[in-house]
Amino acid sequence: MNEYELIYIITPRRGPAEVEQLGTWLDGQVTGGGGEVLSTRTWGRRRMAYPIAHNLDGTYVIARLRMAPAAAVVLDRALHIQEDVLRHMLIRGIMGSDEAPPEFTSERPRFAPRPMPMDRAEMRAPVAPMEAPAAEAAPEPAAPTAVEPVAEPAAAEAPEPAPADEAPAPPAADAD
Repeated sequence: MNEYELIYIITPRRGPAEVEQLGTWLDGQVTGGGGEVLSTRTWGRRRMAYPIAHNLDGTYVIARLRMAPAAAVVLDRALHIQEDVLRHMLIRGIMGSDEAPPEFTSERPRFAPRPMPMDRAEMRAPVAPMEAPAAEAAPEPAAPTAVEPVAEPAAAEAPEPAPADEAPAPPAADAD
């Protein structure tokens, strides 16, 4: 015989009396298979992390069981067929205490605040065209003028003087 931990969520449409009836049904399933129920604890109605079959909350129950592996398979199938059980998990071995986890509280609001609606006059008001940013006060450039060639200095066009150790070249004769 093995020890098991069973956690199941019951649909929120069932009241406390019907939750107790489902617990006695579970006890009958376990003892009918040759096992025993070590403990059962109802955690109460809690909000689920995501909707299951269009239900946002459910009643959580944890049970510790001792039974044969073949009886555990039969119990798992029976819980899968049971329409009042939204989800269940049957784990071999006892994991921890059967104390309920603390309630989760969040500091942030559940829904973001809605923006304020606009007034109808604001919706129909014409939008002013955007103006270009004002340029800094700079003097306007003068009108373009005709481009005059720039005279280069005469020193750049003159031949370089010959060094003193060389004789000057004879003038070229015109052959006319």
